[in-house]
Amino acid sequence: NTANGFQALYSNTEGANNTANGFHALYHNTLGVWNTGIGNVSLYFNTSGSFNTAIGHLSLLHNTTGSFNTANGRGALYANTTGEYNSSNGYNALFNNTVGVHNTANGNQALTMNIAGNNNVAVGDSAGFHSLGNNNIYLGKKAGYYETGSDKLYLGSDANKTIIYGDMNTGQLFLGMQQPAGYIFKGTRTLNVVGGVLADSVRVGLSGTWSDYVFAENYQLRTLGELENFIRANKHLPNIPSATDVAINGMDLASMNAKLLEKIEELTLYILQQQKEIEEIKKILLHSK
Repeated sequence: NTANGFQALYSNTEGANNTANGFHALYHNTLGVWNTGIGNVSLYFNTSGSFNTAIGHLSLLHNTTGSFNTANGRGALYANTTGEYNSSNGYNALFNNTVGVHNTANGNQALTMNIAGNNNVAVGDSAGFHSLGNNNIYLGKKAGYYETGSDKLYLGSDANKTIIYGDMNTGQLFLGMQQPAGYIFKGTRTLNVVGGVLADSVRVGLSGTWSDYVFAENYQLRTLGELENFIRANKHLPNIPSATDVAINGMDLASMNAKLLEKIEELTLYILQQQKEIEEIKKILLHSK
């Protein structure tokens, strides 16, 4: 062991291969091994935690049995007691973490309020500041600053400048809302967008069948009388969603294009039928002369 500073490694009994540099660094360590505490009271309460690295005043101060933690910065992992495999870099990064594991915080006050959340990644000043959940990813200054849930993705440049928001549990992404904390995805589609989409080309894959079945010999084309009765009763064309349905569920572009083509092809058949009738009437009129 190497101790440099007033009462550094003061209580050590059997711990080995530790390095303590600073006032009361690793003060309570008794059995912990391979720890490095550089800074006043760094790893102060550590007793049997091992393979920890604390660089900075108050870093990993309350750690007791937690192992494999890395804290770089004043107050980094300050409250950690039994949490393990955490990595924090920055002033007060992961400050309140006590039992959370496998968290990575890179930036001043990143993941500051996290207490027991696991598997979170925050990169940026105050990224994920209020985070309490698990499996979150925050990228950018104050990205996801207000988020407290789990399985969320934030990419942005400030608390109210989110560019991309995602729910990793459902695999969905959301664009167009600068502060989306608490947003509930509409439907099950992968991408939700508010504010519109501008593109010079869009190709939509077909999810069902194309509409050429209308031209099959066995296709049952409604009579014009049947069609009129349907429209009067339902106020929309057959096999076309109503305005109410679209307002609630939106519409699938591929499916809607196929249905619109179905109507065009049916209309073509009606025109051909009527043309035949017109030709028959012409013949009758010519013979009557």
